[in-house]
Amino acid sequence: MHFYGKLVPTAYGDTEQLAAGEGELAAGGEKRSPSDFALWKSSKRGEPAWPSPWGLGRPGWHIECSVMASNVLGDSMEIHSGGVDLRFPHHDNELAQSEAYFGHSHWVHYFLHSGHLTISGCKMSKSLKNFITIRDALKCHSARRLRLTFLLHSWRDTMDYSQDTLAEAISYEKTLVDFLYNATNLHLLANTLAASCRQSSHSSEHPLRSHLAKTQQEVYDALCDSCDIRHALAVVKELVCLTDQYILQLPNHKTDLVHLADHVYLVASFVLRLLRVLGVADLTLASDGTPVPADATVAGGKISSKLRPIQLDFDLKSDPSNLLQRSWLSLDALTVERVVAALQTTLTATQTLASALMTEGDIFTDIVDDVTANVHKEFGLHLFNLPTDCLTLAVKAKSKRTLSQLLDTPFGLETEIWPIVFSLLLQLVLLRQSARARLLTTGAADKAQKQRILSACDRMRDKDLVIAGVRLQDRTSAADLVSGIQLPPCLGLVDASILAEEVRDKPKQENDKQAKKLRSEAAAGKTGSQHPSEFFRSQLDKYSAFDDKGIPTHDLNGNELSKSQLKKLKKVYDAQVKRHEAFMKSKSVTE
Repeated sequence: MHFYGKLVPTAYGDTEQLAAGEGELAAGGEKRSPSDFALWKSSKRGEPAWPSPWGLGRPGWHIECSVMASNVLGDSMEIHSGGVDLRFPHHDNELAQSEAYFGHSHWVHYFLHSGHLTISGCKMSKSLKNFITIRDALKCHSARRLRLTFLLHSWRDTMDYSQDTLAEAISYEKTLVDFLYNATNLHLLANTLAASCRQSSHSSEHPLRSHLAKTQQEVYDALCDSCDIRHALAVVKELVCLTDQYILQLPNHKTDLVHLADHVYLVASFVLRLLRVLGVADLTLASDGTPVPADATVAGGKISSKLRPIQLDFDLKSDPSNLLQRSWLSLDALTVERVVAALQTTLTATQTLASALMTEGDIFTDIVDDVTANVHKEFGLHLFNLPTDCLTLAVKAKSKRTLSQLLDTPFGLETEIWPIVFSLLLQLVLLRQSARARLLTTGAADKAQKQRILSACDRMRDKDLVIAGVRLQDRTSAADLVSGIQLPPCLGLVDASILAEEVRDKPKQENDKQAKKLRSEAAAGKTGSQHPSEFFRSQLDKYSAFDDKGIPTHDLNGNELSKSQLKKLKKVYDAQVKRHEAFMKSKSVTE
């Protein structure tokens, strides 16, 4: 016995939906029952047709799908997908005819019905002229952003394609890009300071390790719960933000820096592996493997070591020598073209800045000479006489193998060539950092000269390097207070379009920040104008009695306040005293 309407039982007998599923055939009067659907249609002139006992015709819509699927998958299949609008009558009709033909009731084990896509709140339709093709969407947004837009929404729910949904994807992408950039520069910083620090033994335990294990489990559970990718990405974002806090709040003991870099690499590797599965990240050394924990049970057994799962149950050996070898942490795969563009652009930008510094007299001569000498000594390049193939010469100076040999090595571009280029880029941007440091600390330059040099430095960071996707950021402190070693600026490769957006939005962000500051100052000034003794007396909806200073003693219902409440109110009162004193002082100055 077979049952009709398994997917939507309440729709059984719904003549409107049945008619919609049959189209113009629903208007015919040849059916024995209104619920019958066409297995074979007679063809009109010009339509495809095949001979049959009933004359020339073609398969009906529902039987066509059943036959194609069964021809490939046999008399049953695990998963059948489609839009939510196809549940009834199309998929129910497929089930009915297939189960009747095969003589069993398990033609499909699981149906996955995806939600609708709307455009700015309206159903996507050519007649409404709000139909957007993938090709059109890619003209405005990257494939990664579009993919994130869909991944950040449940596949079962209706999704609205609008600026708001795209903004969420852009924000998520920026969170990932910034985290990987920070992780890269943590490796750079650890590499810079490792040689000057006494290395100590570390246990494998670190707070990040337990957070990573917890996130891995939550992601696994989310994916097992009806492919809840939206929740999986949410917990990944929490881990990323938490790891960023550890990076930005560097440990006091520099011996722990390499140890932190080890664990940050584990987090970055897990994130990139998961994103690669989802089609958001490219294949890199860090993303090469499964995001599933090594001790996880999958399909009744342990995961194969051939899939290179992330190991969390062994002691990481803090080895500073491999920090730069694993420093390519990015959503994008590294390409030779990108490396060459970054290197050539940075060399040219440094050459331009060096020329500008040389025209300012002797104040920067030694800085330019030092950088020029170091670049020539370490990489065999003359800054003011650059060859056409700088990458080949730099590799030749730093490696015993040729550029082509390194490129033939698995992930050789990341592990062998990128560390060389990364080190060279750092040498080059140190010219800018040293010039700024001298300009801001010695006071040797006059105001006009200072403005010229700072403008040239800003132009290098915000314009020249952005073209090739080189992100350069200054650190708060340019030297390590303990060792005295000059700290490198933050440096890395980021998609050029993302950098261009950052530069474009920078003035607006600064204006918003300034406006917020002014609003805060205005609010503080307004609050400060109120005498401390009157500050609480206006809050009669909270308090009913006050002491001689105006501090509340009883709540609205006349109950005496507790000691802890009085203590908190006293702190608020003292803060208001200071605000009022500052207000009166500023008032007297203006008068």
